[in-house]
Amino acid sequence: MPSALNILQTAGQLMTHSSERQALIARNIAHADTPGYRALDITTFSDIVGLDRAFTPNQTRAGHSDSSGTSIQSATVHELAEMGNVSPNGNSVALEDQMIRAQEAARAHRRAVTIYRHSIDQLRTALGR
Repeated sequence: MPSALNILQTAGQLMTHSSERQALIARNIAHADTPGYRALDITTFSDIVGLDRAFTPNQTRAGHSDSSGTSIQSATVHELAEMGNVSPNGNSVALEDQMIRAQEAARAHRRAVTIYRHSIDQLRTALGR
C-alpha cells in the first residue's frame, strides 16, 4: 500500500522544491543592487527525479507495478549562466528573468497542491468519506 501513495510523496517533494526555489529567487531579487552578487538557481525538479529517463515499472505481481526505485536527490544550487546582462558592478541579477522564474516556481507549487488535493479527494472517495 505505501508504494501506491508515491504520487503524494512526489507532490510533496515538488511543493518543497518549488518553495525552496521561490526563496532563492527572492534572495536574488533582494540582492539586485548588491555589487558582485551572482544570480543563483537550483536544479530543476525534473532533473532531480529523473523525469527524462524512460519509465519502467517493477512488477511485484501481475497487474501491479511498483515505482519504489525512484528516489529524490537533493537539489543543488548553481550560478545562473550569464546572459550578457552583468551590470558594471558585477551583479548578474536580471529582475525580468527573476520574475519569470518566480512565476514558474509558483506555477509548479500550484500544480503540486492540485495533484495532492485531488489524490486526497480520491482516497476519501475510496474510503467512503
